Amino acid sequence: MPYITPAMLGKVQQDASAVRNVCILAHVDHGKTTLSDSLIATNQIISSRLVGEVRYMDSTPEEQARGITMKASAISLLHGFMPKEADKPQPHLINLIDSPGHLDFAQEVSTAVRNCDGALVLVDVLEGVSKQTHGVLEQAWREQLTPILVFNKIDRLILELKLDPMEAYEHMRQLLEQVNVITGTLFVSDLLSKYDSAAANSSDGASGGTTAAGDSPNDDDIWADADDKDLYFSPERGNVLFASAIDGWAFSLEHFVELYAAKMGASRKALSRTLWGPYYYHPKKKTILKHDDAKGKLKPLFVSLVLSNIWSVYTASVVAPDPDKIDKIVASLKLRIPARVLRSKDRRILAKTMMAQWLPLAPAILDKVVTVLPSPRTAQALRFPMLLPTLASPEPPAHLDAAVGTAVAACDPLAPVTLAFVSKMVAFAADTLPAPEQVISTAYRDKRQREKDGDAAASASADGGAPDASDDVDPGIPLPDDFDEADAAAARAAAAASSSAASAPAQSRSPDDTIFVAFTRVFAGTLSVGDTVYVLGPKYDPRRPDEHVASITITTLFLMMGRSLEYAQSVPAGNVCGIGGLEDVVFNTATLSTSLAVPSFTAMQQQVAPIVRVAVEPRNPANLAKVKDGLRILNQADPCAQVLVQANGEHVLLAAGELHLQKCLKDLRERFAKCAVWASDPIVPYRETVVSLVDDANVDSRAATDVAPEARARAAAAVAAADAGLAHPIMALATPSNETSRSSAATSLAPSDSDGAASSSAPDAPAPADDVDGDIDTTAAGRLGRGLAWAFHLGPTAPVVAALSADKTCAVFVSAAPMPGSLVGAIDAARDALKDAMGTSASAAQDAVRETGLAPAFEAAGWGHLVDAVAALGPSRVGPNVLLNGLAAATDAELVDELMSSMATGFQLATSAGPLCAEPLMGVAFEVVGLLRIAGAEVNSAAAANYGPLAGQMMSAMKSAAGEALLAQSPRLMEAMYKCEVQANADSLGKLYALLFQRRGKVLNESMREGTPYFVIEALLPVSESFGLADRIQRSTTGVAAPQLAFASFATNPLDPFWVPRTEDELEEYGATTNEPNKVFALMNAVRSRKGLEIFEKLVEHADKQRTHKRNK
Repeated sequence: MPYITPAMLGKVQQDASAVRNVCILAHVDHGKTTLSDSLIATNQIISSRLVGEVRYMDSTPEEQARGITMKASAISLLHGFMPKEADKPQPHLINLIDSPGHLDFAQEVSTAVRNCDGALVLVDVLEGVSKQTHGVLEQAWREQLTPILVFNKIDRLILELKLDPMEAYEHMRQLLEQVNVITGTLFVSDLLSKYDSAAANSSDGASGGTTAAGDSPNDDDIWADADDKDLYFSPERGNVLFASAIDGWAFSLEHFVELYAAKMGASRKALSRTLWGPYYYHPKKKTILKHDDAKGKLKPLFVSLVLSNIWSVYTASVVAPDPDKIDKIVASLKLRIPARVLRSKDRRILAKTMMAQWLPLAPAILDKVVTVLPSPRTAQALRFPMLLPTLASPEPPAHLDAAVGTAVAACDPLAPVTLAFVSKMVAFAADTLPAPEQVISTAYRDKRQREKDGDAAASASADGGAPDASDDVDPGIPLPDDFDEADAAAARAAAAASSSAASAPAQSRSPDDTIFVAFTRVFAGTLSVGDTVYVLGPKYDPRRPDEHVASITITTLFLMMGRSLEYAQSVPAGNVCGIGGLEDVVFNTATLSTSLAVPSFTAMQQQVAPIVRVAVEPRNPANLAKVKDGLRILNQADPCAQVLVQANGEHVLLAAGELHLQKCLKDLRERFAKCAVWASDPIVPYRETVVSLVDDANVDSRAATDVAPEARARAAAAVAAADAGLAHPIMALATPSNETSRSSAATSLAPSDSDGAASSSAPDAPAPADDVDGDIDTTAAGRLGRGLAWAFHLGPTAPVVAALSADKTCAVFVSAAPMPGSLVGAIDAARDALKDAMGTSASAAQDAVRETGLAPAFEAAGWGHLVDAVAALGPSRVGPNVLLNGLAAATDAELVDELMSSMATGFQLATSAGPLCAEPLMGVAFEVVGLLRIAGAEVNSAAAANYGPLAGQMMSAMKSAAGEALLAQSPRLMEAMYKCEVQANADSLGKLYALLFQRRGKVLNESMREGTPYFVIEALLPVSESFGLADRIQRSTTGVAAPQLAFASFATNPLDPFWVPRTEDELEEYGATTNEPNKVFALMNAVRSRKGLEIFEKLVEHADKQRTHKRNK
């Protein structure tokens, strides 16, 4: 029989109905890679004796050393499926993608699900439904994949938990209910979002006067149209499998239905409906009952007919070895057990051999992949509205080509337009590329080389391992009907031609060079070598076809074969492939099209955000260019890593977590930069915020270094001086008649430093000016005594701080207050939408708030009346901080319009680096409550030359005033928090709690997983305290527990960073100089020290004059 070559796989690719694109999803260590090894062994790429040991899809040394998958890898397999009515198996192409299970690499899961139509969701029956299980189910739901549930590691129920068949059945039934609850929750939340969207559209139409009667959304209609009967997992529907990947066996109900239908004389339909669930077989009546009439003596059919037989095999071979019973089982099942297996001292090998021959894993899994999961032609019709929503609308815009949408929905390989999506860029070593003349699969070449050289590992396993089914290609895999040797010769010529364009530059590469291959899914048309395609960026808009677009000619196509690549001449719609030569035009993701009248595919969901950062630099400065190039390659090769260059030239690497950071640094040193690289200690981001002075219990215990009293003094001085020189103290312009007070105003408002902040020294309060409003006391003392009530937007309790322009001709009054948490979350979640909606006009922020649907969030938070006052969001114009314009009653709108944009820029600077430790602000609202022009002040040419235009001066003044206003409130530091989930047994709980409390963790929930001896602990943990936690927990619990960390949010630390004991009770409890340092103050100082800022600490508390031993002469 000939080898399985890329030409054979290419033949099957032509028929989209014979293709299945499937990914394996699960929590970490639930058996994904072991399962993929078993499936790969069917194509003889690896030996079946080495399943679970080779970990073929874990191709990097780091993955092999740690024993976990860190990146999504794809491989194409050939499977022969035998339909019931057919006389020979039909070839099917299985494009299999193995994905990581660790939360740090969740972005790799997004690339896997985007390229697939179905998923195998694995659940470890001992550990149960874990955090990442919920995450992958949600990802599969959002991408509209058809899932198959696989209960893996059933052998652990027998050998570790020692459950009997009935207990195991109840345990798996509960797990199935938990998974279905997650599915039901996703279904309901999807319906609710559809209803909310319909309600919003209805209200918009009603406001425009175009809503017809009966167009409003109806709860009954939406829920009546929803059908969830096919969504849930149920063994009788065929979408649930039971397996033990490490032992090489799996089955579905269909296998036992065929086995017992003839023996029991029952119909297959009735037996498939009753084999799972509360159905019992009465041996005397020979009927299937829905209730146990024997008062507990009968067992469910699944227990008596399925699980009892499996338990018998493990009991006779491992738990209580019984050679006589083994012989009976072998004879009844007609198994062929080698003598060396029967003689082996490891009884587990006997159980593996018996179960793998009786219920082989690969056929059971792959047959269900073919029968349950949809082909690309069926799946793309369902996924098309999600992938290209604008093109899938009933009436696509005129600038789009509607024929492309039809081709995508039909998965038409003959469509005139080719459309594909690049989900990520994969880095390969240059020596991974096959030679141009090579056609035979490198995987099979490696296998033959191992046979020739005598693989020591395989020989060692063969002495005590399970036997291979065959040393040749699996006889169950059929070849295409029209395949002959001429196809192999044609494939050889095509491969040589396809690589000729790339071979010339490849000759100049060294074997250690890195090349990029674009991991691509073709959705319409056929992608061939020599095609010229447009590369459309994520921001591409068909209405502006000259932006975010590039043109390139396809020079190389690959079949992804796990650790290796195979050349291909063309790839039709419905298949995945690799494309070489796109590294200069594709960074991470892109849309490939032969037409410009198509939109970009929707962006993939980002499951984790890079939160941990380190500064990197070469140990040898001469290698700086290598490090820069290595960081560029790493940033392109890893979809979750980010590289930033600070203003001071420092290179910063951002990663999703500690494990991801370690992998990135190792790749940078060994693969990409290939030089010694120094990395700083992990840098954790913080945020700065405020709490209300009224709500702050520690407001009377502020340290002496607190600048809030100083800020209040500056505000009092500015207001008092303004009253002396202005006719309208709230908002007024200079009046030429005020000659008498002009000099006093100029002298009293002299800035205290170069940043333009008003002086803290104030003259005696002058006589108040004429009161504009009889109900308001306009004196400085009156306003300060009433909390500056004229800050009407943020309330009377918000202190007001004043700052002057450098030339002392204009003053700005600013107040700060905390924002509602719900509003902060809504703005942060709408960051991407705000970027798209934000314009350049003065009213852009107000318009963006309305366009992105944030107005209801303002209303829900009680700030609906402030939408019209929004002047800017920050930082970066889209951050969760708000600048409010409180100058609605201004007498000179021209001055306000002139300076408001400058003050908005100052607001952006202030929110990007706060006064505590120059970290971004979060959840702070600033209001400009006053803008004062000094009466009659004139700026001469010399002063203008020194200070520049007034707009620039007000930018600096606004920045200073915002920082002072934040300090005038009660500032707080916000820490990045991880959601920590740990599974441990009862013996490890005490040590686990001690470690969490040592690191300032807060336990949220503790629950026992039913049917197991494990407890699940959920806690919040500061990111800064998480480094080294996994190793400490594993060492303390002897490897029983391992934490899963996922970024949750930023949480406000309740401790005031400037707190010291001040009250009598505090002094009595802590003393005048407490031995317990302020941890938040220490964190703030650490960040300031790292950034080169001044730190607030005394280096010497007490000192005596130095005395010398020798007398000076």
